[in-house]
Amino acid sequence: MRLSARSQRLLSLVALLLALLSALLGGWGYVNDSAAVLLAAPLPLLIVLAFVFGLSQPDADD
Repeated sequence: MRLSARSQRLLSLVALLLALLSALLGGWGYVNDSAAVLLAAPLPLLIVLAFVFGLSQPDADD
């Protein structure tokens, strides 16, 4: 399965936004640490998906 460049950028953006939201809300005390951890929980999965789908892309020189 191949992801388009746009989908890869969107996946990266979602991961970045979740990381920022988790860090900011947890650090500023708007949510407790448990909620900040739950916000960040999907990050490893998103990173692995982006990496796996990125590797499945053919090289430009092929």
